[in-house]
Amino acid sequence: MDLLFLIIEAILILFSIIAHEMAHAYMSFFLGDPTPKETGRLTPNPLKHLDIWGLIFMLVFRIGWAKPVRINSEYYKNRRVGIFLVALAGPFTNFIIFIVALLLSVLVFKLNIDPNIKAILFNILFTLASINISLCLFNLIPIPPLDGSRIVGSFLSANAYIGYMKVERYGFYIIMALLGLDNILAYLRGTTPLFEKAIETIFYFFFDVILKIFV
Repeated sequence: MDLLFLIIEAILILFSIIAHEMAHAYMSFFLGDPTPKETGRLTPNPLKHLDIWGLIFMLVFRIGWAKPVRINSEYYKNRRVGIFLVALAGPFTNFIIFIVALLLSVLVFKLNIDPNIKAILFNILFTLASINISLCLFNLIPIPPLDGSRIVGSFLSANAYIGYMKVERYGFYIIMALLGLDNILAYLRGTTPLFEKAIETIFYFFFDVILKIFV
């Protein structure tokens, strides 16, 4: 059962990451940029989106990534607004999946079906919700190359944006260092890491709201 659930979890992660990247691609394409279509990023084919290390990190550490979608913001009528919308599209899509998964989990909870089937469906939906809120919050961190940096960058002047994006070559190491430090400090204090605590807080806030509305 553990192996089966690991396979199911990998499928859910793959689905969530692909949805995230396709949201970026379709938003940029909708705004007039042909680059995502030309580079084959408007397809759900996982081979076009998958980064194997990003998938492994998602399975092990609950944070991960896919191949970045190439865009050309010169095609946007309003470059600042375009960059903002394209950057926001990925995390927003994960947030919508998160909310839908929570709603469906409550629906499953209310169904009069076999308890074992109910438990399996509930766990799958809860896992899907957890994956997507993790992806949403992780990608909103304002450190290049994450989406949060593009959202912040859309409000900066051209020179400030260029300077900000120079951090991108070190971004991965900065993010890993911060998350590592967070985990080390949490271990020394005997508490939950701050990032994990933030995910849990937001997760259960929305879950409690949905329960109060529908149960």
